[in-house]
Amino acid sequence: MPELKVAFIGWNQFQLIHVSELIKYMPNSVFILENKHNSLANFDTNLLNRPDIPIIPCSSKNIHKLDNLYDVIITQTVFTDIHKFTKAKIAMIQYGYAKEAHNYGPWRSLADICFTYGAYATKKIDHFCPTYEVGYLRQASVTDPLFLSTAKKRYSHLIKPNKKTILYLPTWGEYSSKGQYLDQIIAMNKKYNVLIKIHHNTDLLSLKKIKIKPTLQLLGANDDALQLIALSDIVISDYSGSIFDAIYCKKPVVLLDPRKMILQRGKVDQFSLEYTCRNKLGYVVNHPDLLEKQINKALRETKSKVSASLYEYLFSENKNTYKLIHKALIKLVIDKKPTLSQQQLYIRSAMKDLYSLKYSSIHYKFLNIFQTIYSKVIRKNKQNK
Repeated sequence: MPELKVAFIGWNQFQLIHVSELIKYMPNSVFILENKHNSLANFDTNLLNRPDIPIIPCSSKNIHKLDNLYDVIITQTVFTDIHKFTKAKIAMIQYGYAKEAHNYGPWRSLADICFTYGAYATKKIDHFCPTYEVGYLRQASVTDPLFLSTAKKRYSHLIKPNKKTILYLPTWGEYSSKGQYLDQIIAMNKKYNVLIKIHHNTDLLSLKKIKIKPTLQLLGANDDALQLIALSDIVISDYSGSIFDAIYCKKPVVLLDPRKMILQRGKVDQFSLEYTCRNKLGYVVNHPDLLEKQINKALRETKSKVSASLYEYLFSENKNTYKLIHKALIKLVIDKKPTLSQQQLYIRSAMKDLYSLKYSSIHYKFLNIFQTIYSKVIRKNKQNK
């Protein structure tokens, strides 16, 4: 089997954690850390210096040079100057099912192939680029006894064996439930093991420090949500992609609705799975007074509400996900297959024009400078505390 020059690309810890096992599976592959908005300084040194994964920092202004260095660039989402790539193939990897207004956007047309979890995502994405169902990307970790034992070793100090464990994984931005429900969840620490992992963007991009009891440890960008899910009896979330990680692990999910749910704007709309199928995905809470009742119900049921048919629609049962991806990438580079359809080519052309205008605009350059300065302020603020 020919060896390819493969580079994964990302700018935060979540993106590295998500693909780390696949990187180790792919011969001679590397992770390109785009130093965007001071991300290199904010990166956990333990992740940055992993001996099993080569990590190469690269400034945003030099990202376009990767086009001449690698056969394939693998990404979760759009990276700087993606529209300039003409030689290297672009492969995208699905990283969740939430926020469909973003997940199934026309930016997917910049990919030569997109690896999906299952038929539901395939149906949405293949308008924009060729797709290939490979199953849940991290299924090898979920079924690996070493993965669970490593998680137990890392977080054993937070879990008392005589208590049930509840994990709170709020999203960030206007869809987050933490402002309305966080205090109540913290108060449950007397009855349950309470694990709270804030969204990686909240951890990396928020100036405001979340206050919790000294008896609790706030987990963040450097913690693996999948490890925490594996250790938990139930998962509490709102509109986060972690809903579907929990569903894949067949954990009961309690879904919190923020006080003001905004549709038709941002990343969640009336078509989003976590909105339209809410009652089929988990135990819904519309008010803080109903929280404990639904938690107790979820703990009694001890299983996911998701039906077998919906589960199969979301997750293809392929047991050799990494092997399928590797073979598909070789076919993409060597055989130039699959090819884009007429409509996919038209959408790609329009998106390249759009990104060319975006990256050259004064507004974008100003915003980029502002976000970099803002990130440095956040880092300094955390160090002072």
